[in-house]
Amino acid sequence: MLDHPARLRLLCTSIALIAALMVAGDARAMSAGSCGMARQLVAEQCVCLDDWKGPRDYQRCVRRAAERLPEEHGTAACRREVNRCAARSICGESKAAVTCVVDGRCLIAASEAVCFKKGGVADSGTRTCCDVREL
Repeated sequence: MLDHPARLRLLCTSIALIAALMVAGDARAMSAGSCGMARQLVAEQCVCLDDWKGPRDYQRCVRRAAERLPEEHGTAACRREVNRCAARSICGESKAAVTCVVDGRCLIAASEAVCFKKGGVADSGTRTCCDVREL
């Protein structure tokens, strides 16, 4: 059995380790969350379900909205992520377009039938490959 000073050192070390892990987890969550917030702010300005002339029209709106993001959300990395997600989305495509997972890769298919013909699984619950769940 450990004496009192040894137990105290063990307790302090454990608390420091837990605190370090929590800080590291918060940093990861904040970086993911800040880009998530950037995507949300852009999505409020460029609504996917609006009638777009085509995908490029939607992507142009996203690019312009990303350029106007507040400084705390408008980091270069977040702007790239926002634009990458817009390029990998069904926004501006035909109403039947779906995200489609084929061999672990996500693509945009014109319809569920096209996705199935490619041997894929349609994920009708998402609008961008950035949000596709593991299927």
